[in-house]
Amino acid sequence: MKADERELPMEKATAVNTCLGVLKGRDCIYLDQVKQDALNNLTFTGDINGHLISQCRDEKDWFPYTLTLYTHLPAGAGLFYL
Repeated sequence: MKADERELPMEKATAVNTCLGVLKGRDCIYLDQVKQDALNNLTFTGDINGHLISQCRDEKDWFPYTLTLYTHLPAGAGLFYL
């Protein structure tokens, strides 16, 4: 059996409490843009639907977000500091 043909058990989804409360469902998070820079860092921007969160404090319809994933270069990967 090949590695990609194995069945992996699905873990039970667990809600995560954020600063906006629990994000309810896949339609809560909208992804508008993905950018990759010269260092292969990825930046995701979009909006969170204010009607699908558990703690809507200011009654906003949408909350903008930005998430950046930075690459990690191992020591000696060609970066030199003078």
